[in-house]
Amino acid sequence: MCGFLIEYRKDEIFFNKERFLISAKKIAHRGPDNQGEVFKKNFSAKFYRLSILDLSHNANQPMFSKNKRFLILFNGEIYNYLELKKKYNLVTKTNSDTEVILSLFENLGPEMVKLLDGMFSIVIYDEKNNECYFFRDRFGIKPLYYFNNSKKIVFSSEIKPLINHTKKTINLKKVSDFFFRQSMDNDNKTFFNDILSIEPASYGKVSKNSFFIEKYWNLTERKNYSLYEEKKKIDQLFSHSIQKHLISDREIGFFFSGGTDSLSILCKAIDHIKKPKLFTYTFKSNNGDIYGEQEQAQIIADDLHLKLDVTVVAPQMVMDNFSKVISICESPITSIRQICDYLLFKRLKDLNIPVAIIGHGGDELLGGYDYNFIKFLFDKYKNNLNSNKFINDLIDYISQKKKIDINILNNFLTTMLYQPGSNKDCTPFININNFSKNFLNTQINDSFFSIKKDIKFNYLQNSQLLDIYNISLPRNLKYCDRLSMANGIEARVPFLDHKLANYLFTLENKYKFYNNETRWIFKKIFNKKINKYFKKKKNSVPDPQSIWLRNDLKEFFMDEFFSLSFKKSYFFNYKSVIQNLNDFNKGLLNSSFNLFQIFCFHKFVQRFNI
Repeated sequence: MCGFLIEYRKDEIFFNKERFLISAKKIAHRGPDNQGEVFKKNFSAKFYRLSILDLSHNANQPMFSKNKRFLILFNGEIYNYLELKKKYNLVTKTNSDTEVILSLFENLGPEMVKLLDGMFSIVIYDEKNNECYFFRDRFGIKPLYYFNNSKKIVFSSEIKPLINHTKKTINLKKVSDFFFRQSMDNDNKTFFNDILSIEPASYGKVSKNSFFIEKYWNLTERKNYSLYEEKKKIDQLFSHSIQKHLISDREIGFFFSGGTDSLSILCKAIDHIKKPKLFTYTFKSNNGDIYGEQEQAQIIADDLHLKLDVTVVAPQMVMDNFSKVISICESPITSIRQICDYLLFKRLKDLNIPVAIIGHGGDELLGGYDYNFIKFLFDKYKNNLNSNKFINDLIDYISQKKKIDINILNNFLTTMLYQPGSNKDCTPFININNFSKNFLNTQINDSFFSIKKDIKFNYLQNSQLLDIYNISLPRNLKYCDRLSMANGIEARVPFLDHKLANYLFTLENKYKFYNNETRWIFKKIFNKKINKYFKKKKNSVPDPQSIWLRNDLKEFFMDEFFSLSFKKSYFFNYKSVIQNLNDFNKGLLNSSFNLFQIFCFHKFVQRFNI
């Protein structure tokens, strides 16, 4: 796992080497083990390496092909590189995946990207033809940003090195996407005008007179099988993915909450790693109250005779690290959990454990959220949505999770109309009155809240696609990359092996929901190993964000809203926000999500001065 800054010059323009190297230092944290650079007539690059596979200096980058025609800069891990090396009879001088990618490119050209299993952002320069190729993995686990004009294109693993190439103005469309669609890093735009992102599952080429980007992969339909066959295939794919993600020449740690995802990963990892090290966090209020999932995680760890390392997060730690995390993420954050994740990665860094296994993607691929269940019912009753059976099924589902009342039922019904406007538990959060008329008038029109449907897939799958491509997954992967790499840690996400992911996504609805249980087939596979841990209802307050914002973090929270810069903000209706804030402090507003969005966005604008 690494970071790089690259400048490809289309014309023979002056190259400011000093400025380039100063900009590159802004991502030095991504590669604490080694650094390399190259400066050619039309191409310059700076690389920072985090060594995970083949720790020798021979695997350092930039890496040149044997004939010196091509050079590669690669951030990520390719988990099937040994299989590809054997299949294509590749002779390499290192045991690195980087050299395998480069050799495949020499033999197959850009089509080689379709063979790669893993997470990656890659740039390959062809010096003979003065062309630059670039590639990004299927789900966008690894980032690749760029600035492009008529003279040059500059690629970077993060945004900060690119900021000096622009006028640093804010992209209003991405602001509206963030507040009203929960979308971030979901397309080629960023919060910064003129700084763009290569989209997931894309590759392209830039030369003196041309520039193109194409998609090379999408989620696709498949044949369905019996329950026995589906369980067997999922178990095989999941086992293979876990085994691949454990390939490392350095120590590995596991983020462990005790939930389905982290426990299922652990169940498979135990077959390959003796005494895996588990890491979690818990929240401790100023008055000593404890929140989070530590109790469940500790019970499981004790039962398996494993050590659970717990980071205790107090309100002061949230305040001390807030601005730092905003800067690291290069965007607003959406939860105090991003602070906790940063501290957990920092704990791994302190223990010199440079690889972390994380369970992102399971809920998105299996439809694990409340609003997914609504769309499951759409498919089930698509010819009779007004039937009592639809409402009865919905009431039964809600009743199993929480005490139902008319407000909760109305929340679920409201979410039916516009999924991005609600949290995962179907709590609507958008308060349009909190935003200024000038901002709304420039960004919101009749079509803004419309949602495109992919006709290849059913209602449930289209609901999942919103999370996979627009809402939770792009956001989580961006945060995960920045917060891990800020500490020199490689984060791996085995649920996003593309073969496993496609298989889970294309399961029939009846295997995702059964008797109102979410992710039914996956839990069934691990039934004997995990069910005994889930007899109790899950903690209804997994984090104390709303509680702390009313109490332990109240002054920190309120000060931002009463600042002069917030009062003058172009984006917000100050009086409405303050009224909303007062309602929240009185307990009349249950969700803190929208206020926290506003708070973090303003922190972000101030931090980056845009």
